[in-house]
Amino acid sequence: MVQIVCPHCNFSKSVPEEKIPPGAKTAVCPRCRQRFEIPALEGQGKAAAKEGGTRLPPPWERRSELGLGKSFSESVKGVLFSPAGFFRKASVEGGIKEPLAFGILAGSLGMMFQIFWQGLIEAGDLPSLGEGALGDLTWGPVFMGIMLLCPLFVIIFLCVASLVLHFLLVIVRGGKNRFEATFRAASYSQAAHLWAVIPLVGSLLAVMWIMVVQIVGLKEMHEVSYAKVVLAMLIPFMVVVMTIAAVLIPFLMSV
Repeated sequence: MVQIVCPHCNFSKSVPEEKIPPGAKTAVCPRCRQRFEIPALEGQGKAAAKEGGTRLPPPWERRSELGLGKSFSESVKGVLFSPAGFFRKASVEGGIKEPLAFGILAGSLGMMFQIFWQGLIEAGDLPSLGEGALGDLTWGPVFMGIMLLCPLFVIIFLCVASLVLHFLLVIVRGGKNRFEATFRAASYSQAAHLWAVIPLVGSLLAVMWIMVVQIVGLKEMHEVSYAKVVLAMLIPFMVVVMTIAAVLIPFLMSV
């Protein structure tokens, strides 16, 4: 008998080992309907041990156990200061709803800090908006409106970036796991945006660190080499360079 415990609601059930399909990696909890990874069986135990053990849902996806504040802070800390360990242990399946929620929260907060600091720095240099139907117009409501749209911007960014990244990984044969793994890596990488809380240098640090975290996250989630991930991310730049060269070389030769 194998004791299977749902990490989301702690529902447990004993299942005969012979009833578990060979190679099965995930199960759906009959109580909370959440998908989770199941422990490797005896025949797969040595392989799992070599890979570092069974993957588990990140702290954010165990809010019922850890609480909202602790689950968020532990996830952010793992992504910012130990991305390799965080993504190596994080489950590659379990749905996109939870990582999307984390990505929206972390990404929106970081973007709001960036807009706030930028608004303070440039407040004196912005032109006057003049008078409108409701009286004098200022940049304050404009910045507030942009901040309110931050979650929408993050959702669009995550969807587009995940699709592009997974497509590029497939090209270099680095998309070992499904699109969900890429989306989860991109979503949890949004924690890097929180570096924007630091005035002046925070925005630049956030941009640089999110690229590093995404490379590490994709490498660990898809269990491929850094070379394949970096090559995949360089493809757009190589296409741009070749396109410019294809246009400029004939022009220069004709001059």
